[in-house]
Amino acid sequence: MSRPFTDQLKKYIGLLLVFGLAACSGVGTKPVDTAVTEQYQQGLRLMKEKEYQSAVEVFQAITQKRSDLVGPYLNMGIAYRKLGQPEASLEAFTQAQKIKPESVVVYNQLGVLHRNEGRFDEAKSAYLKAITVDKSYSPAYRNLGILCDLYLRDFSCAIDNYTQYQTLTQGKDKQVSLWIKDLQRRIGQE
Repeated sequence: MSRPFTDQLKKYIGLLLVFGLAACSGVGTKPVDTAVTEQYQQGLRLMKEKEYQSAVEVFQAITQKRSDLVGPYLNMGIAYRKLGQPEASLEAFTQAQKIKPESVVVYNQLGVLHRNEGRFDEAKSAYLKAITVDKSYSPAYRNLGILCDLYLRDFSCAIDNYTQYQTLTQGKDKQVSLWIKDLQRRIGQE
């Protein structure tokens, strides 16, 4: 994996974890106490350290206390996906969706899960739902571009979504710029 791509991936994961924390503290019907916040941060640290099973256990413990928080379910879904447990991942994302039906992060993660499972129509639908909910949510455009490029072989769709991603991120992802150029070359658009 190239260094710029790795750096970009780390930034994306960091943002995802930040959004998850914001989701944890902002969706519940009552204030989140310090103990739950600290426990949630422990789960996030475990995710960063790739200790996914331990993170799942922490997030499960939180949901036993506070089933109204989307963040623990969202991150539990991600951890289960990383552990190769797609059914458990889907169940966690479904719970997150029940709590916050218009969460672009949840839709995006559902798209990744479906793509990994070879359910490309469902993945595309999830990414498009994220974009419909928030046209400025750049990760959904990137992931839809990847889906169109590598899995659906719809290069025009890929270019359109990669280009929108680059517009939203001010062209900072040099890897995506290379992907666009390669696709344009392959379909004769240069």
